Amino acid sequence: MKPRAVAMAFVLAALVFIIAVTVPVMAQTRPSLVTDQALYTLRDKQVLLQGDGYAQKKQYVVWLQTPLDNSTREIGLSFAATDKGQIPTPLSLPIEPTSPLGTYLVSISNSSKSDAAITRAHYGIWGTDKFVYQRTELIQAKGGGILPKAALKVTVRDPTGNEAYKTTVAANETGAFLATWRIPPNAPTEEYTVFIDGTGSYDLPSAEFVSKSKFSATPAFLNVTVYAMPDPSYERMQTASAEFAIRYPDSSPVISIKDNIKPVALYAGQFKVADLGLAAAGNATGIWNAQLKIPKNATLNVEYRFGLSAKAFDDGNGNVGPQTDVETGTFSVTPATLQVDITSNSTHYQVPFDSLAAYARVSYPDGTAVANATVRAWLNAGNSKVNVTVSQDKTRSAWAVSYSLSWGDLLRLGGWRLIVEARDIYGNAGSESLEVFAEPYSLLEMIILAAIVLLVARWLLSRFWRRIYLETKRAISAIRGRVRPPSFGRYFTSSPVTP
Repeated sequence: MKPRAVAMAFVLAALVFIIAVTVPVMAQTRPSLVTDQALYTLRDKQVLLQGDGYAQKKQYVVWLQTPLDNSTREIGLSFAATDKGQIPTPLSLPIEPTSPLGTYLVSISNSSKSDAAITRAHYGIWGTDKFVYQRTELIQAKGGGILPKAALKVTVRDPTGNEAYKTTVAANETGAFLATWRIPPNAPTEEYTVFIDGTGSYDLPSAEFVSKSKFSATPAFLNVTVYAMPDPSYERMQTASAEFAIRYPDSSPVISIKDNIKPVALYAGQFKVADLGLAAAGNATGIWNAQLKIPKNATLNVEYRFGLSAKAFDDGNGNVGPQTDVETGTFSVTPATLQVDITSNSTHYQVPFDSLAAYARVSYPDGTAVANATVRAWLNAGNSKVNVTVSQDKTRSAWAVSYSLSWGDLLRLGGWRLIVEARDIYGNAGSESLEVFAEPYSLLEMIILAAIVLLVARWLLSRFWRRIYLETKRAISAIRGRVRPPSFGRYFTSSPVTP
């Protein structure tokens, strides 16, 4: 063989060797895997997988680790690499409305039995924990796919585009984050937008990201419960009351009410008898009081109750409640016990010289004076009953009670009881009594005094009778002498006229 031919053969052999060595090395290039986005929301439908460097036509299996898993698991998704060693399109992972929020790990294996982890990639799903909130509920904006320990901004904008909330949070070691915001009770309703932005996705530390999600806010349905039941029974003209605890969905107290509304009704049996307003029972406690003074002519023998109708309460911001009617237990109404107040000129009277005089004022349990009462009174004296005179004194708004003691009352000496009974035209009644005493002491004093005078007179007469008699006789004679007229002869004997 010629030297030139030998050289050519040697070159060809070298080329064959180089090609034989180089091609297997190129075939061993590490496969790649990326997702079309670093961050997704629940409003997205799927995660697209892309990559190359795979063995042509070879079968591969997709393994997945969700935020709820401790390791990857085979999910029943596989693919055969294309002629160019790429992942065929479209190859995607579905995003369900119930997909957990957080960091996901996708792994490619050449086996369905174990995860060989030929290549891996991360992505995050984030958003709010609900799509629709009531006012005062707590929003949780959370998810994953962020560079571990990196900071990100979370911004909430209301339906008008104004910034409602802004904060900065840090991702944890798994790339997950959490930001919370409580919707105010007067916040605008309809659709809100949540933005997150920062630098550093889980697989690309230098990548900048901006993503947004949405949720809607609605007026709150207020939670209403009975806090304090009414008493089992009330008298007419007493004030019946019940208390309601009213809370927002987050259990915070409702401390405002729309002007001029009367959300509570009072029922007598099946009939509504009054519409009532509510007053705050304390300082920012969320306890509201409904009350009504029961009329003096209220129907008896019927069950009463308070009721707060569905959506009847409004906090003034459009948050209403309750969702269904809330009613208290029942109570009954009884006739009012009229209050009778007796005042008298004395409690001790002398028979038979004194006169009993008293005034009786009649009022309802709430202190309102009774103007149309029928009042009668009597004295219980021992075993006897003595009627007294009763007349209305309109100037005093009272009834005058009078009785003149007589000689016959000497037979009823001792403690007497003055009883005054009142009744109005509606059947409300009441009574009161006052203890008085009938005493003969003044009469006894007069009798004793008279006896003393007689005894003294008798003693004087028995001791000085003769002297008194003579002195009296001389005194009478002297008096007669002075008052006797002179005789006519006296005038003639001394007359200067001669016949």
